Amino acid sequence: MTFREGVGMVFVLVYLAALILAWKWEGLGGLIAVGCTIGFSVTIEEYSLLIVIMAAPALLFLVCWLLSRGLRETKATG
Repeated sequence: MTFREGVGMVFVLVYLAALILAWKWEGLGGLIAVGCTIGFSVTIEEYSLLIVIMAAPALLFLVCWLLSRGLRETKATG
């Protein structure tokens, strides 16, 4: 395994851990997963359907976090 492949593997493993973390804390886990997706795509220097597939759950966790945050603020004020 080359150094570049090793770094890519670390990004993938942290990405998976971030998705598990996102089940409890959507915002934090989603941000880490998006960062790992970007890091992985820069490391492998190839943009393919894999990057889109990796980014989708992370972005959905962020959308969920933003929507639930907005609902909490609405309930607190109204």
